[in-house]
Amino acid sequence: MPPKRKANGRTTRGVDGAATASTSPDRKSSRVADRSDAKPSPGCTPALEAYTLHSLAKPIAFRTSQASLATFFKAGTGKSKDSVKDTNPVATAEGDNPADGIEWLRAGSLILGLHGSPKSSGKVAFFDLDQTLITVKGNHRFSKNADDWQWLFKDVPERLRKLHSEGYKIVIITNQMGLRKAFDKGNTKGFTQFTIFRDKLNQVAASLQLPFQLLGAIAPDLYRKPNGGMFHFFTYYLNDGVPARLADSFYVGDAAGRANHWKPGVKADHSDCDRKFAANLGLPFQTPEEHFRGEAPADYQYPGEFDPSTFPAPPLSLTSDGPGSDTTSGTYPRCCTAETLKLRSGDSPEVIVAVGFPASGKSTLACRVIEPAGYVYVNQDTLRTRAKCVEAVRAALAAGRSVIVDNTNPEAATRAHYIDLARAAGCPVRCLHFTAPLAVARHNSRFRAYGRLEPREFIVRNALAAELDHLEELPTTIPMVVFHTFNSRLEPPTADEGFSEVLPLNFHLHPEYWGAEAPTMLAKWRCWHE
Repeated sequence: MPPKRKANGRTTRGVDGAATASTSPDRKSSRVADRSDAKPSPGCTPALEAYTLHSLAKPIAFRTSQASLATFFKAGTGKSKDSVKDTNPVATAEGDNPADGIEWLRAGSLILGLHGSPKSSGKVAFFDLDQTLITVKGNHRFSKNADDWQWLFKDVPERLRKLHSEGYKIVIITNQMGLRKAFDKGNTKGFTQFTIFRDKLNQVAASLQLPFQLLGAIAPDLYRKPNGGMFHFFTYYLNDGVPARLADSFYVGDAAGRANHWKPGVKADHSDCDRKFAANLGLPFQTPEEHFRGEAPADYQYPGEFDPSTFPAPPLSLTSDGPGSDTTSGTYPRCCTAETLKLRSGDSPEVIVAVGFPASGKSTLACRVIEPAGYVYVNQDTLRTRAKCVEAVRAALAAGRSVIVDNTNPEAATRAHYIDLARAAGCPVRCLHFTAPLAVARHNSRFRAYGRLEPREFIVRNALAAELDHLEELPTTIPMVVFHTFNSRLEPPTADEGFSEVLPLNFHLHPEYWGAEAPTMLAKWRCWHE
């Protein structure tokens, strides 16, 4: 178990939010900087900067009824719309009037709630929503209806108004996976959940009487905290091109990794994604108790053994008992190269069988080191069936070529197919056992799917991939069941199976594989992705 961390004792990295300036045109509107619906013509490949908020985000259609209008003004002490407009002096400043309600938009897997016309600012007060600003009326976890909410602390509205008067822009950043099904066609029940969410937020807005913006992630992708996608969307499209000054801004959230009984009688936090979100971006972080109550920071810890920010920096290397290593000093060869792996020349073929979790480094090594050395690359994701993989190995050996089999190959029975082919061809067969643990493989899967993308590229592709042919479909993460299936079926490879050698490979970062992009990619890899 890793040691507990003292609150505020961790240095934030600020790598995910480093390049956040927007190049959006500086055109004012009633709610946001750019209301243009202009969209680049299909068939071309426009610059990402050409897209605007309203070419990416579309209004969410609702049926407006007298009941929903009544819900909006319920928290406004029963006053009419016109009378509510003038009740709060903070909200009546030019351009700030929030009385027109919340405008709801959707940009792919992101929902937006735009209330009033908040002015752009480099000082931004970011808040989580549930258990940070509001909570339910009772001990249950989720709201039962639109009326099932209350301020977490009575002075939350007063505190938000004070921040607003000090020049802070109020922005809510919230994970809302429960609303994902609301946008599936024909899912009436799911959309009912979103309607409850909308009506609840309308009540919150009417009670608060301040302009604010809400961003809600409804899918497990770059938008979902701890990833920084919502922060980047805000910077590109919701703040008139003004980047948030990290030193003058902050984030408040309840998912802080505090252990059970961090306060007498209080359960452990359900997550640590809020603290990780702030760490990824370099934002100062506080819990609701610290921010609203002035309580001292509580100790916290990240669960498990894996922390990408402190993961060993040496490159992908052989373990200490592999060839080319110094077992006395514990040093490793600089990376796995054709020389350290002792790859064979064309006149002396061999078979190499990879074993390891998905996203454990197999394909990187196979494609960047082994295949360029003249080995035939065999992969079931490409060939689709094991039978075709076996046939490809057979054909390569018949042609006198060496082969790298880049599959997970967890079972001895599967590996036996390739061992038998090598024996029949009279050539040796080796095994590369990639030993990356589950946590590292899961992290790599998320990084590979969306963590390495430029945020603006993800935003545009996420919103428009279904509409524009020139935008490729975004990659997806590997389902957790795939990792568990591999783990349950794994029979660690041994020489007794017929391998001439079994080389265990640790997973280490190898910046040279990224070339000139290494500093940027390494910084992104070191961010939390779950």
